[in-house]
Amino acid sequence: MTNCPADYAVVMLRPDGRIASWNSAAEHIFGYDIDHAIGRSFACLYPREAVDAGIPERDLATARATGATLLHDVRRKDTDGRLFRAGVYLASILDNDGSHLGFVQFVLRHDRDAWSPAQKYAETLAKADLVLRSVHDCISVQDAAGAVLYANDAAARLFGLPNARAMLTTPTEQLATALEVFNEHGTPLDLTELMLASDARRESGKAQLFYMRDRRTREGRWWLARFTTLRDAEGRAELIINVATDVTDTVRSKDAARFLSDTTLVLSASLDYATTLRGLVEALVPRLANWASVMLVEEGALRRVAVAHADPAFSATASEIWAPFPMTRVIPPAFTNVLRTGEVQLHINVTDETLRSYATTEGHLALLRRIRPRSIIVAPIVVGGRPDGVLVLSSVEPKRQYDRGDLELVTEIGRRAGTAIEHARLYSEAQRAVRLRDEFLSIAAHELRTPLAALTLQLQSLKLTSSGGEDRGERFDTRIGKTLRHSNRLARLVDGLLDVSRIAGGQLVLRREDVDLCTIATCVCERLAEDAERAGSDLSFSSSGPCVGSWDSERLDQVVSNLVSNAIKYGRGKPVEVRCSTEGDNAVITVTDRGIGIAPEDLSRVFGRFERAVSERNYAGLGLGLWIAKEIAEAHGGRVEVTSAVGEGAVFRLVVPLRSVSSATEVRPI
Repeated sequence: MTNCPADYAVVMLRPDGRIASWNSAAEHIFGYDIDHAIGRSFACLYPREAVDAGIPERDLATARATGATLLHDVRRKDTDGRLFRAGVYLASILDNDGSHLGFVQFVLRHDRDAWSPAQKYAETLAKADLVLRSVHDCISVQDAAGAVLYANDAAARLFGLPNARAMLTTPTEQLATALEVFNEHGTPLDLTELMLASDARRESGKAQLFYMRDRRTREGRWWLARFTTLRDAEGRAELIINVATDVTDTVRSKDAARFLSDTTLVLSASLDYATTLRGLVEALVPRLANWASVMLVEEGALRRVAVAHADPAFSATASEIWAPFPMTRVIPPAFTNVLRTGEVQLHINVTDETLRSYATTEGHLALLRRIRPRSIIVAPIVVGGRPDGVLVLSSVEPKRQYDRGDLELVTEIGRRAGTAIEHARLYSEAQRAVRLRDEFLSIAAHELRTPLAALTLQLQSLKLTSSGGEDRGERFDTRIGKTLRHSNRLARLVDGLLDVSRIAGGQLVLRREDVDLCTIATCVCERLAEDAERAGSDLSFSSSGPCVGSWDSERLDQVVSNLVSNAIKYGRGKPVEVRCSTEGDNAVITVTDRGIGIAPEDLSRVFGRFERAVSERNYAGLGLGLWIAKEIAEAHGGRVEVTSAVGEGAVFRLVVPLRSVSSATEVRPI
């Protein structure tokens, strides 16, 4: 065997351990020429007893599991069976997606150590570069003093350099200034110290997780790094081999899966969305943010629903920051963009200009400056298919600076928050519907019992009246009249209930014919005149002339009856005026009373099904009349309007279009 610097072998192995490439140094050391070496199991380089003990397979398994294995002063054999002492470094090679490509093995004979590390390994490193230059892992080799002897292009790009040549000509201290480094717990580390540290201060062969951020672009990545030392026969460090694998996607996907699982549990813990959102921001802090808040748009204003800060000293300030929104009703531009586009917004480096885009006043800006956010993400909260709020995350720590890799996670959290809000609101609406149903059934039972009791009483009176007496005929007629009124009231209640079913099921039909709306209104006023008299109200009717159109006369009679009955009920003792007129292409019935009126907050809901703006104890009814009137008017292509003020009465207007069509019957489901 020739004693020369070429006695440093580089052997490339396939994933199964068979030899894939073989340099000239390997020929000198082991005695196999390249034709006889390629394809053989690398176990042929071990002594027989090592093969029998399964050591080659164990070494491969160790290198695959840990990334590399370093063997000091082990025995190897050549083709003649002669054994020699060697230092062996066996490293696993991974592709960018983590798939295993094979192994690289460096072999150094211990009786050839008269050269400096740079001289000894010059040929080896040059040969290795043919393979390592295209590997996606960042690989570099330093001497014991920290000088970089070798680097592949991937390592150079990590430091913001164009290629390996540039990295070899850049001082180590300058390289270290390109990156900010943190350990897996977020503690800042001195990269200069790491790169120049002696091997004694390194945990050789142990994988360590680092977060490295480019100082120029502010983009950060997670790296799994291994430091392995090659030593001479006396145990002195000669080379330090650094291998770093980008594990950002793996780390983030694991963290995201774990975090989404936790937030899903929080969001599903309660059907009170205010409670749920408070739990959400508390879960986000401090794991994902130093400061988190949720705001929802309500009546045109952005209202703070929940806020949390990692530092209790800032909690009061964080709560105070978003308080101005409901008072000023001003939505800052930064939030307006998110609510308009539904796209997440990222501020990697927050400047004073950024803070101004979130502020509503100078005082508000001063509060934001007190928090001193370093990085901000604003994600939309989509409820019912549209952005209805924002989730704001802010980082203050140097390590937690958001980048584009965080957007997908935060967007998903915002989406799940929106789903939780939607479910909570649906549950609340369902609960309200149940309450309305129960109230309606209670009122309906009361309303139906009242005419039934009156009918029973009248029938009993009729029975007594029929027994005789001179004024029997007059009293009989009076009882019959009252009985008919109560039976008519009962019939109207039943018809109202049937109309609810028809309208809800889309089965309301219109039988159109040419009719005069003024005639309908006149008939209604005549029919309800006695009710108005009993209520102490003067019911009057006026018109500007005939209003003929193609309508369902019975249904419009029902609408006008409901409006006039309401006016008599709530305007008791005050005049009620009914007027029929035309306005352009529309016919209009106006019903005016001077009764109790309607509060502004109740105007939008009086037309709801089962809705009542007054107590059922004081005013009878099922809360269906105005809803049915609205539905019938809309079925005719019209509408019912109301203007009112508390204590000043109300004005209801039925507006229906005048349409000249034949008087043929039309049946139209809606």
